Amino acid sequence: MTYVNCVSVRSATRIQDSLTVAKVLALIIIIITGFVGLFKHGGVGSFDNSFTNIQWTGLGAAFYSGLWSYSGWNCLNFMTEEMKNPKRDLPKAIVAGLFLCVVIYVLTNVAYFSILTTDEIMISNAVAVTFGEKALGKFAWIIPVSVALSTLGSINGSLLAISRLYFAGARDGMLPSIIAMVNLRFKTPLPSLLITCVTTLIYVFVDDVWMLINFFSFVEWSASGLAVASLLYLRWKRPDIAKPYTINLAIPIIFVLASIGLLILGTISDPLDTLIGVIITLSGLPIYYLTIYRKPRIECISNLSKKTTHFLQKLLRVVGEDSVVKNGEEDEKRI
Repeated sequence: MTYVNCVSVRSATRIQDSLTVAKVLALIIIIITGFVGLFKHGGVGSFDNSFTNIQWTGLGAAFYSGLWSYSGWNCLNFMTEEMKNPKRDLPKAIVAGLFLCVVIYVLTNVAYFSILTTDEIMISNAVAVTFGEKALGKFAWIIPVSVALSTLGSINGSLLAISRLYFAGARDGMLPSIIAMVNLRFKTPLPSLLITCVTTLIYVFVDDVWMLINFFSFVEWSASGLAVASLLYLRWKRPDIAKPYTINLAIPIIFVLASIGLLILGTISDPLDTLIGVIITLSGLPIYYLTIYRKPRIECISNLSKKTTHFLQKLLRVVGEDSVVKNGEEDEKRI
């Protein structure tokens, strides 16, 4: 997937579209099968006493795992520079995408509980696969194949979005300048894509996927909450600056409060995971101070950074974004 994203943005988006269609079709199969079983056999036993024996201490971890399924809304914001009309299309895409996700995911969970018992769901390592084995018979193979395609779609979408986050951060001087460079041939942010790939491979070595989700969710919701809080601060201190999007002020306030509540619940549920997430986040501060913030920079670090940047530029054949734009304009003039 990293190779495809490095070579062609168009190919990556087409693959993403195809994988999304495959995933939605699989979910529709699950929904139809589940509701047929619900109306045919009246499988409502799993819905009885649904909210009994709730352990409030685990509510934060439950929210983390559930909201992770909806975190794609966040990725859309990273792709605004590659949209033709983001002011018009971005809000529509976020609202439509979230609405479809909520409807499809809720109906899918209703379908699961229509066919499977609570105990079967609790002991299953992959609920969709267990559902397929029980409800689809000889066509059960469709579900694991669809799960694999869905995983590929998630990976491809993350590569598309997260690499743009690194790219923008480096362009604004928050990360090494090499990450803000573009390949001369393919016009893609190759260094940021490779960084995303390497960090993803590091996460593979974490044995406990729930711990990884807790790390990720803590960082995501703390960063998102702070980002929206900073917009509120700018609205107060800089009311004169341009506002590409305008919404009711109550919405960002509710979002910030919800983020704070979610972080508190997550801390109560898994304090150790939260502590590790805080340490991982704060570990970047000394590196940022020494390599970016401190003026003048330490000479040996500055020299090493320049040499490394020049070496990687030659190796990856990448240049600054402005150079690519100028070359493109020159090529158009020749034509």
